[in-house]
Amino acid sequence: MAHTRTQKRENELPYIPFGPFQIRLPFIHYKIESVEFIQGLILGVTALAAVPYLEQYLGLPYELAWSCVIIETFLYLLHSLLGDPVVPGWITPTLPLTIVFLEGFPMGKERIQAMIALQMLVGLVFIFMGVTKLADKFVHAVPDSVKGGILLAAPVTVMAGEFEMEALAAGAIRALSGEEEAKTYTGIPVWSGFTC
Repeated sequence: MAHTRTQKRENELPYIPFGPFQIRLPFIHYKIESVEFIQGLILGVTALAAVPYLEQYLGLPYELAWSCVIIETFLYLLHSLLGDPVVPGWITPTLPLTIVFLEGFPMGKERIQAMIALQMLVGLVFIFMGVTKLADKFVHAVPDSVKGGILLAAPVTVMAGEFEMEALAAGAIRALSGEEEAKTYTGIPVWSGFTC
């Protein structure tokens, strides 16, 4: 039997109807479970990890970067409040690409405008994929193992890349201060693969 918008599905949580949305308030329409609480902690830590990136790559002062993260996290929570299930983590793998894109612009107003333009473009792509239902087809086409790999490996990759940049900078400082001899890059690969 087909469901209309006004019919409730079996085992559906109670909600407040709000146009096409279903508002569900914590502690009123559902209880907080330990798994959701842990996910919330991870979301908070992940969001707070963006503060140094906002400072370093956009030149924002600490207080403004902190405020941006709080607003972003609040807006991110609107998905579940309005009854739209969300799977975090799909945008995280693009962080290195975003940083490379932003470094093509001078620090300050131009870089912030480039970031806003990029986010608007990503938002339009997401809206298009939602309206055309391509997002649903894409999510169902991607195997669960790949989804899990993206969600688990992306933050590790981003952090490893950040440590790599620190190591490169520390090496340059040691070479400039005379603590270490500067090496010349020849373009010849150091490792050419396994020989059999």
